[in-house]
Formats: sequence, C-alpha cells, structure tokens
Amino acid sequence: IRQLVEKLEIRGLYPARTLKLIDHLTVLRQQFSGVVSVFLERAVRIMPETYGVVHFEALKHLPYPILERVLVQIIAKLSGRIYPPRRQRLKFSIENIKSIKTIDFTLGGCRFIVKGSKMIVCRDQRSVSIKQVIAGNNFIWDGLFRVVISGPSGVTGKIGPLGKKGWVEIVEKCPELKSIPIPHPVRLTLPTLFDNDEVVEVPSLKYRSGGLKKLIIAINR
Repeated sequence: IRQLVEKLEIRGLYPARTLKLIDHLTVLRQQFSGVVSVFLERAVRIMPETYGVVHFEALKHLPYPILERVLVQIIAKLSGRIYPPRRQRLKFSIENIKSIKTIDFTLGGCRFIVKGSKMIVCRDQRSVSIKQVIAGNNFIWDGLFRVVISGPSGVTGKIGPLGKKGWVEIVEKCPELKSIPIPHPVRLTLPTLFDNDEVVEVPSLKYRSGGLKKLIIAINR
C-alpha cells in the first residue's frame, strides 16, 4: 500500500486528491446504476417463459457504459450464470447493436434477436443443459429453476430444451400451439420433460402427453 501511495504522489495524486477522486467515481457509479435501473424498469419486459423484450431503439442510443451494464443485467436475469461475459465479447456485441451489423447474435448464454423496434432476448439453446432425472428428484437446474420430479418409483427421464424436434412433435399432436404468442426462438428453449426422446411435458405451454405411468415435472423460478 505504501508503494502504491508513493507512486500516486509521484504522479501528483496526493491522498486528499485521491480520496476526492474516489468520491467522484462513487457518485458517478451510483448515477450509472440509477439510469440502468430506470431503463430496465421502463424499456425491458422479462416474461414468465424466461425471455425478455427490449425497446431496441432506446437500447442502441444508450451511452456505452450504460448499455454495457444493461446487457450484463439482462443476461444475469435470463442465463443463470454467475459471471458476466468477457469484456471483448461485450464490446463486439455493443458494436453490433449500435451499427445493426448483425440482427441475431449470442452473448453470455443468451441469444439476441432484433425484430423491428424490439429486441428479443432468450436463452441460447446450446447453453441449456440436459439432465437425467428420476422420480423423487428435487434440484436447482441451470441456476434458474427449482425442479421437482414426481411419478412412479424408479421411472427415469430427462429434462432439457424443447428443441426443433420436440416442437414438431407437439404441434403435430396439438396444432393449436402454432398460434401461441411466444417467439419461435424462445419456444425451442422451453424447459421440457422427456421420456427417452418423446416429449412428456412442457409446463410453459401446459402440454402433457402420457398417463399416470409417466413422470411429472413441477418447475418454478
């Protein structure tokens, strides 16, 4: 610490001046946090199906430091990851947003899709884990969901994203699902209970196939 203080003094930053600078930075950080909170409250909607709808025009005009913090906060809400994305990836994504070079990109386990004046943010299907389950299991899945598996003793299955194959399977059985308002990329990420490769249950869509011999999933955030 003494060496650090000496180096600062050599550069003209004496203790009193350093403390004053720290105070200014603290106030600035608090102001940034306030702006981020207001933006998240007014321009971002987090939906029950674990995706977000962002006012894209407002997002792309945010100053760089605010935009960076907004992206980190959205990712934290939707991905379940503890650590934020790497700064280089964040920088590249911000450049994408401001220039609209790419209207569909991934960052921090999430997928960002620009659609007109809105941006849809959902989990990247590749980042959703697949887990084997058995009746009686009770656990946190992907850092986001409390999952409880019930059913006949010894019966096994797996949970994972619905995926394209699963979506085709359930709309063949229930064609009315095609008209749901959930964006297509989000549908493919919905938590799903499988029996081998057959879809047993998709709680978000209130879809279930199979009788009492199948597992049952209860899932909450």
